[in-house]
Amino acid sequence: FFSRSSFDSLVLRPVIADDLEKKHGALISSYAEDVTQVLAIFIENKDSPPIGNNLPPIAGALTWCRGLLERVRLPMEKMKKLD
Repeated sequence: FFSRSSFDSLVLRPVIADDLEKKHGALISSYAEDVTQVLAIFIENKDSPPIGNNLPPIAGALTWCRGLLERVRLPMEKMKKLD
């Protein structure tokens, strides 16, 4: 992702501002699909999460959950920086 502040003069142009707004909507829509997918993965595997052979059951389950959380959290942080 790029910093919008470096393109402030371009964003003031109506044609570019409209195009960026359309892209922002598509980005939000794509993110919503990712969140839905992560939720489905969690629901499907929550009773028996995939755990690496080198981890105890509880630590493995927590690591799996944190991985799902990171998969959702990192893109959200990047989108917050765009606003």
